[in-house]
Amino acid sequence: MLDADGSGTITLDEFLEFFGDVGPEGGDSRQAEDELEDEMWPEWLIKEGKLPQAQTLLAAMHNVLEYEHGISAEQAFGIYDMKDSGECSVDEFRRILRIFFGEVLPNPADIDFLMRLT
Repeated sequence: MLDADGSGTITLDEFLEFFGDVGPEGGDSRQAEDELEDEMWPEWLIKEGKLPQAQTLLAAMHNVLEYEHGISAEQAFGIYDMKDSGECSVDEFRRILRIFFGEVLPNPADIDFLMRLT
């Protein structure tokens, strides 16, 4: 979940864990990834079979950051953290999703879906 501690704000650590770069695959990494999947994603997401949708949207967002804007997730968080407090509100995050990722999230339902992950 994005707001892992339920505080109503998103910290840099929560943001990076949620949107962090995927490292190179190797060895037993796929098995380890499968084992951690239940812990990383909300239970409803897996039960409803929505994990592929979430992964597709997040990959598209990652590509926007990396390839279109040439910035990392950490640099992007600096843009989201408008008050330089180390966190942003869920409302601020929703607004940034609409502004920054509008081309890959043109459907408001996609933003609502991602916000369910917070």
